[in-house]
Amino acid sequence: MYIVKDKIEMKNRPKIVAIDFDDTIAKDSFPDCTSSETINGAKYFINKLYDKGFYIIVWTCRYMSKHIYDVKKFLADNEIKYHSINENYPHLQFKPHPKIYYDYLVDDKCLLKVDWKWEYCKILTQFAESSLFNIHSKMKQHYFDRTKSHIESVQKFYVDFIKNNRDYFSEDFKKHDLIKFENNELVPYIATTWQYYCKDNNIKFEISKKLQSLMNSATEHHVKNSSHHPEYWLKDKTRQTIPINDRDKFDPNALPTIDVSETMPKSAIVEMCADWCAMSKERGNTPFEWAEKVIDKRWKFGKEKTDFIYFVLKQMWK
Repeated sequence: MYIVKDKIEMKNRPKIVAIDFDDTIAKDSFPDCTSSETINGAKYFINKLYDKGFYIIVWTCRYMSKHIYDVKKFLADNEIKYHSINENYPHLQFKPHPKIYYDYLVDDKCLLKVDWKWEYCKILTQFAESSLFNIHSKMKQHYFDRTKSHIESVQKFYVDFIKNNRDYFSEDFKKHDLIKFENNELVPYIATTWQYYCKDNNIKFEISKKLQSLMNSATEHHVKNSSHHPEYWLKDKTRQTIPINDRDKFDPNALPTIDVSETMPKSAIVEMCADWCAMSKERGNTPFEWAEKVIDKRWKFGKEKTDFIYFVLKQMWK
């Protein structure tokens, strides 16, 4: 057996994601998939990977022409994007046997159950690269594990509160911090998360001025594009809200207080409080300590919403 490889093609080719079909893309689909439903999130996240330039191969044990026709029809009917079915990327053909070549495999047989949201995030993290620092595998794994844990913690605090306070529900909580896996934020937030890890474990991690600037810019981007942050509700989105030299050292004398008393809705405040609780749980303190530190200093909410913040925190932090 040998692989036909073009050296230039190997260097420039896209990352290849092979995806099983039955119970990974289509639910309860064998042998007749024509009336099956898609697995939750499969269409959305596969199409996002395709649009980001990943090469998508649908890899299935189905081989009869009728079954392959059904798969193609299912994918077309559900508007799921792909490049090939049971065919390798050009110039990477295994001969004489049709073994699949991939960089990442998504298959319910090795995952027990496919959670497309996290598979998508894991894929983006695995292939993150930077010219500013070496993103090694331990760094990537820590970032994925820590960010996933934080998001799930936020959502637990949120859901527990919303059970008895449905009036404040918002769909936004379902995408909490997922933006940290996207282009503008992924690499700098990997660096930021690793910086905290190294600080906690007395590990040396040098950060260049360029990387520090990128980390600060990513934080600015994040808070202005995530509705659970008060900065999102600023009318003037061009205003600087993150300290230039150190994203963690807020000086109320250097930057003016952000007033969102009239713009930030209570539904967003609930998610913000869940975020504060999750961070406090991780850091071993309480959200009330953070509230005392930032309310009317970093952010101004007004009396009614400040009272609401403490009401929510008391319900969440039990």
